Amino acid sequence: ETCTLFFKVFLDNPLQLIRGEVEVLDVNDNSPVFPKKEMVFEILETTAPSFRFPLESAQDADVGSNGLRNYSLGNNSHFSLALATEKGGAICAELVLDRQLDREEKTRDNLLLTAIDGGSPPRSGTVQIRILVLD
Repeated sequence: ETCTLFFKVFLDNPLQLIRGEVEVLDVNDNSPVFPKKEMVFEILETTAPSFRFPLESAQDADVGSNGLRNYSLGNNSHFSLALATEKGGAICAELVLDRQLDREEKTRDNLLLTAIDGGSPPRSGTVQIRILVLD
């Protein structure tokens, strides 16, 4: 998104009109930030694989190429990440259950979700996802 400031300067002696413009460029000075430090999901062990859980999006004060570009999910044996781009360019993420949960095997799990911007070098922010497996 372009931010351009147009200006005019009038000089008295000699009489002159000078027009100019200044384009303000965004620098990658902000990391993506999640609204909460952690997200908690209580999931029944009978939940079928391919079920999707919407995740809260990170916010990045930078715009354009320096804004939020991607999400990644730490390695785990039950979940993957599905990404979609909404109208307007916002990226939204969903947690997808790939393999059915078993409370007797594991009652809880901790995942790390990372939001990455498009700066050079890229900046990132993380949120902890706690999974509680219900009987």
